[in-house]
Amino acid sequence: MSTTFPVMTIRWHNEATKLVKRALWFLSVKFLVHLLLVFFACQKQVAFCVELSQPIGNTFETLLSRFGSRYCINVRPQEKSWYQSPCGRFYDERIDVIIGVRLAGKLYSLPFSRLEFANFDAVNQILTPCKLIWRASLKSPHMRLYLKFTSPFYPKDERTTLLPAFIVEFVVENCSDAPLHGELIYGRELNARQLATLRMSDGMAVFETQGVFKALEGVKGEDWDAELTRLGSKTILTFTRGFKLPPNANDRGILVLACYSRDAFFTARGYPYRFKYARLFGDVNEVMNYALANAEELCSRTELFEKTILDATEDDALKMLISLAFQSYASNALWLIPAEDVAASIGLKREPPFKQWFSVLEGGGGLFNSTVDVEYNISPFYLLYWNELLEMLLDEWSAYRKGGIIRHDMGMGFVANGMSYYHDMPVEENTNFLLMLFSLWASTAKHSLVKGKWSIVVELIKYLMSTDTDGNGFPNFGTSNTIDQAVYVTQHAPEQTYLAMKMAAAYQAVWQMARFVGDFGIAKECQSALEKITATMKKAWLGDHYPVSIDKTIPGWDAYSIYTANGWLLHFIVGVSPQVDIQRIRIDIINSTKVTWRGYSSTHTSVDVTTFISQNIWRDCIAAYLGVDMIKNARSYWGLQWTLNRTTGGAFVDSYNYDTGYSSLRYYPRGMAAICYILALGGVSFNALEKKIVVQPLRENVVIPLPWLSDWASKRIPSIEMRLSEGKPQVSISHKELLEGWNIVLGR
Repeated sequence: MSTTFPVMTIRWHNEATKLVKRALWFLSVKFLVHLLLVFFACQKQVAFCVELSQPIGNTFETLLSRFGSRYCINVRPQEKSWYQSPCGRFYDERIDVIIGVRLAGKLYSLPFSRLEFANFDAVNQILTPCKLIWRASLKSPHMRLYLKFTSPFYPKDERTTLLPAFIVEFVVENCSDAPLHGELIYGRELNARQLATLRMSDGMAVFETQGVFKALEGVKGEDWDAELTRLGSKTILTFTRGFKLPPNANDRGILVLACYSRDAFFTARGYPYRFKYARLFGDVNEVMNYALANAEELCSRTELFEKTILDATEDDALKMLISLAFQSYASNALWLIPAEDVAASIGLKREPPFKQWFSVLEGGGGLFNSTVDVEYNISPFYLLYWNELLEMLLDEWSAYRKGGIIRHDMGMGFVANGMSYYHDMPVEENTNFLLMLFSLWASTAKHSLVKGKWSIVVELIKYLMSTDTDGNGFPNFGTSNTIDQAVYVTQHAPEQTYLAMKMAAAYQAVWQMARFVGDFGIAKECQSALEKITATMKKAWLGDHYPVSIDKTIPGWDAYSIYTANGWLLHFIVGVSPQVDIQRIRIDIINSTKVTWRGYSSTHTSVDVTTFISQNIWRDCIAAYLGVDMIKNARSYWGLQWTLNRTTGGAFVDSYNYDTGYSSLRYYPRGMAAICYILALGGVSFNALEKKIVVQPLRENVVIPLPWLSDWASKRIPSIEMRLSEGKPQVSISHKELLEGWNIVLGR
């Protein structure tokens, strides 16, 4: 070995040192890229750069966002901060916000401003998938304040879901025996540009916000007074509503916070795109008027959607975990349409590459557009609630593929002109794509999905088969995967068991699709490849678990891993039995969980120190389908989220290093994997090709929503409720008419 500064030169003599060389190369490049991504994502908003304080009451950091429309609120009580912007998380700015009451000239506000106000005696924060609620109270005078911010969401309803507005409900209650007079108050800081463009009238204000794109923001309410107030060096736009309450009475007021932009801020394959809400609403005034006039209905629809989640989960920690995950997911979603007028103005005469665009940014993981491996874990949400969104993603990924490989992502931030990540993950992303395509087909029986993409399926499956160069079915190249912040054997090793099992799941899926389209040659090849993998898996068994890799020259090859069965969950959901040794898979999950568990969760493997909470959730749900109840682990996952979001923050935080205490992948969408819990608790599988629903509850008393069969327009959401009464199971089914033609099998 010879060394010069600043360049290191190393002579490599054998296969072992070649492995070390490769590991060092990946680590060095990954480290530099990681630093760049962290810098980009944090945008000078790293939590340790600000003064932290003990949050009041049980408050914690979270997000509330408009799905597909980017309008986002990020509350950070540990910093006494409030971030808000039409441009969304990572493009937002901190503003001082006042939310509370004025009593006898004294202002009481929630802890989202560094301006000095009196605190409430008690503050309780409640989170649901689409609502952020605070209950605040004073002992003297004895009163309560209820505040509810609603972000409307309703499956298959674009007007409700994409509306760029929050509905804010204030309820003040006089709990004393004496009259109570005062004002409800909402105020927000305005900067110089916003003040210069401010327009005010009775109960309404509109101003311009300039970020990565230009937008108008507005506030409107009936029976509210709007004015500008000077507090120190800050100018505050203030909305007040007076109340005079007799003893034990209450008063209620509604405000709407809205935004609007027609800017073509996004580029996909060189073509400009703007928010889809611009097709549904003409301007910010129309948005505010619609939201205010329809506030009750919008909130009612939102609660109906939420009931499908909250009624199916008995544990409060599980409800909170799913709610936090949904809000981080929604904050990253983009739903757009082509801006043909802008394209024409810059001389683009071609047709837009996509009739509409849907993608999900990867949050603090680099803002990549719809990373395939992230969407793989989110995909059950689409299967349950909005299958058309997954279909759009499959079309987009298909358009960006290259050389038989589905690329890791489609671009970074608001530019989707091609993959931005620094390397492909060929085996992983090809299998993810195929498994999502198969599950979408099996759950909808939409045959055009398979017929229209069959040539792509053949491309991808041929690539997968080519990665097995020694005939044992396991991949020898193309094995780098998404499990970053992991050791070499976990992320890059050839002949990984995790990827081999995922290939087996993909082969089984493509075998069934091939038989449907009549391509019996591909079906035969898939069956042969699957048999090779199962034979090798049999030899690889180590008595109580499967190894991470069957390449014994790599350090850590025989470690325990939580990823072995990762490829099979979508098969379980659509009622397809894996053609592998299920009993060994069950044993592997139980033992790997025991060995890798550290405090709040399992690390990737027994030789890793980092965890992905989303992959722990995914593992738990696979275990549930195998009759192993790990759902209680959700309490630990919520414990980690709670702890982090009262200190360093990050809303849904996916990655945590147990040795350093460093958290990353913040404001991350992949926590939406938690939606699988509502299926796992009921052991639910559904297959539209067979018109069959199987329910095998993990616990005795369960409510099982069937949202994929819902008639959302008429507000009919079927469900199955199973209760144990006097030792006998009692079953009731709501809206049976929507299950006509389906065969329902109950019991484990």
